Amino acid sequence: MLTYVHHAHSGDDLMPFFFRDFDPACGIMELRYVPRVHDVRSREELLALPHILEPPIPFQKVPVEAYRAAELFEYVILCQSPGYTPAEADTLIPIFQDYVDFGDVRAQGFPGSGSLPSGKGEAQ
Repeated sequence: MLTYVHHAHSGDDLMPFFFRDFDPACGIMELRYVPRVHDVRSREELLALPHILEPPIPFQKVPVEAYRAAELFEYVILCQSPGYTPAEADTLIPIFQDYVDFGDVRAQGFPGSGSLPSGKGEAQ
């Protein structure tokens, strides 16, 4: 199951192309490989082209206020969008460590501890 946890005032950014029958509300992601996708100008043209579907992935969308993890996570990913976040937000990245137990010694190279991948600045 893939769970998309979104802000209460968002969650409308799902791309129909990635879902069964192009319906984000269907609860199934179906990633497709379409060799000639750049030639497509409509949904009908896309459906008519030969394509390969990856195995279906159960999918759910949950607002952050309603989300509760059923078990511990194996991986945590923090994404930074340089095109959408100001450089001043870089100083918030180390705060992430306050919410995640990085007890595994392999996690000590957390990006918030040095130069940031965006090249915008350095964490304090």
